[in-house]
Amino acid sequence: MNADERLKKIKLVFDCVRSFINKRFTMNLPKFLLADNSSLPDDIFVLHTEFPRFMINLKDDEIEWFEDLTGENEEDIAGELADLMDKAGLFYDAEMKEFE
Repeated sequence: MNADERLKKIKLVFDCVRSFINKRFTMNLPKFLLADNSSLPDDIFVLHTEFPRFMINLKDDEIEWFEDLTGENEEDIAGELADLMDKAGLFYDAEMKEFE
């Protein structure tokens, strides 16, 4: 077996192991998560964990995107993003009701 064949076999094994690990140990995250930080005591964050992933600061509605949305259809994505912002706010309201 030459070096190229060994490299192909190693790559195949690596890909199989990576696929197994991804399937076996993938964490199921909720769609939204609440977050805060002691260095920003007045801020409350909602994280959206599905595409398009983002974090919104509910104090000032500042958004940090974790996805590159260039190339997306602007009209489609604008409507979807507005809907996700509303859902993030509703998620926060529902979570706060749980504490009442």
